[in-house]
Amino acid sequence: MCHTKVIVGALTGSPAGPRTLLLGRYDTAGQLAYVGRTTTLPRAEGAAVAGLLKHRKDGTVAPAIPLPVPPG
Repeated sequence: MCHTKVIVGALTGSPAGPRTLLLGRYDTAGQLAYVGRTTTLPRAEGAAVAGLLKHRKDGTVAPAIPLPVPPG
């Protein structure tokens, strides 16, 4: 199985309990391009993802988590 990395560019729900993740990849010009989203995350998975989110100094969330995603 082959994997590729994506960036979590945004989320739905709250930073403490994300419900879906909006995913992107950088294109050849260096721009972050939307490639898809997850299905609704079960609460336990959302809580696990919440622990990986990086918080900015102003208290907002910077959801930039490289995740391996199988192609297709």
